[in-house]
Amino acid sequence: MAFPAPRAQRLQSLARADTGGVLALGYASMRGYGLVHPTVNELRLGYADVRLRHPISGDYFSAGRVRLSQTEVANTDAGAGKLTLGFTATLGWNEVKTIAGAMLDLEMDATTPHPAHNEDFVLYHTEAVEASGFCIHFKLPHYVTFNSGLDALRRSQESGVRSQENSGDTRHET
Repeated sequence: MAFPAPRAQRLQSLARADTGGVLALGYASMRGYGLVHPTVNELRLGYADVRLRHPISGDYFSAGRVRLSQTEVANTDAGAGKLTLGFTATLGWNEVKTIAGAMLDLEMDATTPHPAHNEDFVLYHTEAVEASGFCIHFKLPHYVTFNSGLDALRRSQESGVRSQENSGDTRHET
């Protein structure tokens, strides 16, 4: 991802983002850490046809239907004299995710230090594949790094003990 992200990229990331991550950030914003307190303007649950083009004939055909959710929230900024809109859509019927996501769509442009105002933070930390992969990577390679660090610590302590013995100091720290 490149930042600042175009809005289309933001909406695409929020659509496939982990529900729990979107809810956590959206809820933190709703509970007072954010700048906006929007009103749900429209919440839709419905179906959409999945239409594909046949690779040989070029004709379109229906591959089925999918459930969709979308939410639009509106926020008034009396100081600036404007109305701002936030939007999110996702596969499945997930009102919670789309309400929280639409809230984050509004928040990511703010200039305050709340994590929900930082699109880099929001988009990377709600990406389920990215987050899961990063979490799981701690399983294997880190024990090697940890053991290497322990070896260095032991050598350092042994070196300190030897230098204390040579100086006649009998105190030892472990």
